[in-house]
Amino acid sequence: MTFDINIYDTYYVIREEDFYTMVSFFILILGLLYFLLEKIDIILSAIVSKLHILGTILLTLLFFKNQYFLNPISLSKKYYEISRFDSLHIYETVSYILGILILQLLFIINIFVSLIKKMRLLRASQ
Repeated sequence: MTFDINIYDTYYVIREEDFYTMVSFFILILGLLYFLLEKIDIILSAIVSKLHILGTILLTLLFFKNQYFLNPISLSKKYYEISRFDSLHIYETVSYILGILILQLLFIINIFVSLIKKMRLLRASQ
């Protein structure tokens, strides 16, 4: 099975194994970032961190569920048909991707806010 992405006149085909490798590498990088931030004593907001982790996992699982189980087009890519369901599926996929990107932006904001708080505490203690 493959993921087919059509952007204007270019058609990208990504093997399923390669896509899973990219997703697992991305999650590994996030885990390493959380580990490194903990080791250098940068305390992230617990609520925002939980929202980031759980939201990323939930949206990723929903994306895969809709990609494989609810999309009959993904089962057989031999015949393509432009229909209302097809466009609805595209909007759902884009919304999942935007949601994941917004959650990653939330993670970056959480890091910067925590760094600013730590710098203020260090300046106040001197």
